[in-house]
Amino acid sequence: MTEIQTRSIPIHPRKMRGMKEEWMRIYTPIVEICKIQIRMNIKGRCVEMRTCEHTEDPSYLERSAQYIEAVHIGFPIEDAIAILKFSDVFLDRFEISEVKTLRGLHIERAIGRIIGREGKTKNAIEEFSRSKIIVQDQMIHLLGTIENTRIARDAVCRLIMGSQPGSIFNRLRIINSRLKEKYGGIQTIYNEFEKR
Repeated sequence: MTEIQTRSIPIHPRKMRGMKEEWMRIYTPIVEICKIQIRMNIKGRCVEMRTCEHTEDPSYLERSAQYIEAVHIGFPIEDAIAILKFSDVFLDRFEISEVKTLRGLHIERAIGRIIGREGKTKNAIEEFSRSKIIVQDQMIHLLGTIENTRIARDAVCRLIMGSQPGSIFNRLRIINSRLKEKYGGIQTIYNEFEKR
């Protein structure tokens, strides 16, 4: 038997109530897909996980930790489950200050350019890049495959640098058409995996 590995993910006190309410939906995929033992430590305000003899791959522990972090950040459980199901889906994050040093109202304008009116810009980037984006204050969180998050990150960084959303949309359309030529059609590979 292999050595038991453990992980503990701290949960913000304000998020504890939401995690408790959705706990059944959160932990079920971890137990069913990864065969990881998991519990919520309410006193310690964290989620504790460990491998057991039923855990097939030790990397499931890290993927489970990323899944809990994704749910903790605010990604829907349905989207975060992709981290557990597919080994090439990751959680990526960066701060606006890593791209460009902005102060005062310039930060708010950059966040406004990323989100767009009624969330249209953010939704368009998500649709073109096939990844999910959450903007929390100055932190941008991306969920998707490496290539998809790279496309989304490039678009978000260009918006932070001051590019207009129209030019970003055109760039995303060009990238999308190149991917369409390369792969023969715009459809996700995951649907084919789920059919098997």
